[in-house]
Amino acid sequence: MPSIWYQYHMSGMSKGAWSALPNLLAEKNLTVADLHQMLRKQGFEVNKKSLYRLANSQPVQKLDTAIVRAVCQALDVRLQDLIQFQKPKFELKRLEPKVQQELDRLMDRNNDGELNRSEKARFKALLGEVQTINLFNSRALRTHRLTRE
Repeated sequence: MPSIWYQYHMSGMSKGAWSALPNLLAEKNLTVADLHQMLRKQGFEVNKKSLYRLANSQPVQKLDTAIVRAVCQALDVRLQDLIQFQKPKFELKRLEPKVQQELDRLMDRNNDGELNRSEKARFKALLGEVQTINLFNSRALRTHRLTRE
């Protein structure tokens, strides 16, 4: 008989709990660093790494109920809005990490006035891609917020 680990990881079934924190932060136009500051102002000291782990798109491994409660209070959301037992169907789009690195490099060169003609064209194309992603994300956030309410 296969082990539970094997059944979980190899069957393609997604069992576990997921955090919806990335989506909640995006809805409120906040970052993990902003949330960390909010919690500190409310007198709750939490390790920033714990918040970043909670903002990960992977299943949650451990939950610190004190942190979860503080996050729910700070964001004015219910527990079921933050922790879900199905992988969220809604995820924001992002640039691939290598493309984001390329964009960061081009932005630095642009700020220094050092872009050549081909770099300017690539920079403009990447900015268009970012604009498309932002538009998609803003529409998806609006729809997600309306369905949650």
